[in-house]
Amino acid sequence: MIPSPRARSAIDALGLISAARSGPVPLASVAAQLDLSTSYLEQIFAVLKQGGVVTSIRGPGGGYRLAAAPEAVPLSRVCALFQRGPEPTTGPHAAFWARLNRDVAGVVAERTLAEVMAGASTPAQRTI
Repeated sequence: MIPSPRARSAIDALGLISAARSGPVPLASVAAQLDLSTSYLEQIFAVLKQGGVVTSIRGPGGGYRLAAAPEAVPLSRVCALFQRGPEPTTGPHAAFWARLNRDVAGVVAERTLAEVMAGASTPAQRTI
């Protein structure tokens, strides 16, 4: 399972939200930091909320926060929410793609959101 572009955007946004210590984070802040549109993130966060990865608070001072500690959010759970279906297994290089998908799925299954945060290389990448 190679993470889709939406899954990668979700993981990036969740990394920023998990670093916020001041309460719920508005999507506009996340969108600005990731250089993504707010409407795109709204679509992603609707899926994350339905999947139980985030909770939301409406109104002034509202936004999103993680539903669990970053250590308890496996990346495989996030990626699965955005997986469209089985990867193609036909074609001249089917065996290669199948092996690559297995390898990536193994790595993703072993990682958590906390590890994404630990890998942020600059303070700006760690906070909103």
